[in-house]
Amino acid sequence: MHLYINMFSLKKIFTTSFSDYLFLVEAIITSGIIRFIILFIPMRKFASFLGEQDKSSPTDNIAAHASKIEKIRLAVARTSRVTPWRCMCYEQAFTAKILLQRRNIPSTLYFGVRKNSSENKIDAHAWLRTGNRIITGKKNMHTFKEIARFS
Repeated sequence: MHLYINMFSLKKIFTTSFSDYLFLVEAIITSGIIRFIILFIPMRKFASFLGEQDKSSPTDNIAAHASKIEKIRLAVARTSRVTPWRCMCYEQAFTAKILLQRRNIPSTLYFGVRKNSSENKIDAHAWLRTGNRIITGKKNMHTFKEIARFS
């Protein structure tokens, strides 16, 4: 079943416009690099790439970049469905942040936690905001308590 979903997603990739395809290729490559960094490099070594801690980006002035932001959002969402490596909320938010930084579009990466009482453990989540729009991790983000942000 999972292979079918990936094949269906791959078919959609090849029916997109060339510029959307370039965003997708960039997102896939960046996602792979991000996954490698997360696995093999301690966060304290790469935290500076995330931005300044405890700072927030402006919540306005994204109208001029709306089409690029949407293309990045779609590329990262599609990437998470077709890569053979893990591409969950943290990898998605980090990937989108890097893609936005390359285009000088300000964003804020948030980390949150919540207690999962049914399994007696703590869940973590990451989401990315640019302007007043959540790009990645919007689902259930309000159920998490913010513990860090980088802008």
